[in-house]
Amino acid sequence: MRLSAILCIASALRLAAADATPDAAVNAVNGFAPKLHRELPAQGNTLTSPWSLQSALAMVYAGANRPVADEMSAALCLPSPTPDLHQSFGALRKSLLTVPDGAPPLVIRTANRLFVQQGESLGKPWLETIRTHYAADAESLDFAKRAKAAEKSINSWVKRETNGMIPELVRDLDRETALVLANAVCLDLSWEERFTASLTKPLPFHLSATQTKTVPVMFKQHRMRYAKRDGFQIAALPYAGGTLQFVALVPDAIDGLKDLETKLTPDILTGCAKLEPAEVRLWLPRIKLTCETKNLPETLKRMGMRKAFSMGGFDAITAEIGISDVIHKTFIELDEDGTKAAAASGVVMAKNGVPHEIPHQKVRADRPFLFMIQHIPTGACVFLGRCADPSQTR
Repeated sequence: MRLSAILCIASALRLAAADATPDAAVNAVNGFAPKLHRELPAQGNTLTSPWSLQSALAMVYAGANRPVADEMSAALCLPSPTPDLHQSFGALRKSLLTVPDGAPPLVIRTANRLFVQQGESLGKPWLETIRTHYAADAESLDFAKRAKAAEKSINSWVKRETNGMIPELVRDLDRETALVLANAVCLDLSWEERFTASLTKPLPFHLSATQTKTVPVMFKQHRMRYAKRDGFQIAALPYAGGTLQFVALVPDAIDGLKDLETKLTPDILTGCAKLEPAEVRLWLPRIKLTCETKNLPETLKRMGMRKAFSMGGFDAITAEIGISDVIHKTFIELDEDGTKAAAASGVVMAKNGVPHEIPHQKVRADRPFLFMIQHIPTGACVFLGRCADPSQTR
């Protein structure tokens, strides 16, 4: 393809991107979030970044042929492959990174990158789509002869982009690796109004209907988005700057988490950004979790995405290539000052004090509950997790 033609394509893509909205990407992310969550182990703590994982997989989706794209669309809740989808992911990324004027300095960072086998020729229209809408540059590495050095380069990039919260993403790459598509997300957020440390007390957390464990529990009375739904409560605590919030979805029953996870829908997630505010007394345990989502290829196959793991389904990227692994690691730390969170996703492609009393709601997250970090302007679910035992750090 001639340079002039490539430049024309790039110009057209950028003009279209200027008019894009994040709606299609938000619908995809929020549709994928509960679907993936229900595929995770039914016990213990979990944490994923649906947006990070979707971003990495959407870059691959941009290069899929029709049979592979159809399966990926159904499994990942993506609309039919059109330029509008990738423009929408670009618009969502831009919206997430936009901090209002006058807001306190916060770390909200995301990055995408392609790590390519030396000498591998990638489709130029696909590359331009990835660069334009995902801001993903390509770096040449030698997986064939220096796989360990290539792993180190990728892991160093992930560590840097997540402020050290995700020190390693990939391991055991081999000479068949042709391409790794990576996404990294890093958040360092302060509460709009911090918790008072002196009000944090050791209190019981109900692991089940018959078992409790004493953990540090923070307390706050604050005006926040709130709703009472059938069988659970929602409390959304804002971060400084007003564009992100921490959402706790707490079942009414001590053992009600399974029922809540069953009824969780994209509309419930999206609707959390539009709830009416109320005065709420909130008890919330400190949380510190590091999670790796195991066996993601098998999980995605169960969700219906099978052809993508065979060779030859991504001709727009390069001939005779398929997904060999999907990796996802996350971190979150929640305390009186705010929240630090990070996620990294990789797609490996291979060849062959009690305030003054006023009317209030009460939300006690003293039992297994779900939580989310949500982008308020779009409603996008950035992180989704289950807190089954706040004393466990892994």
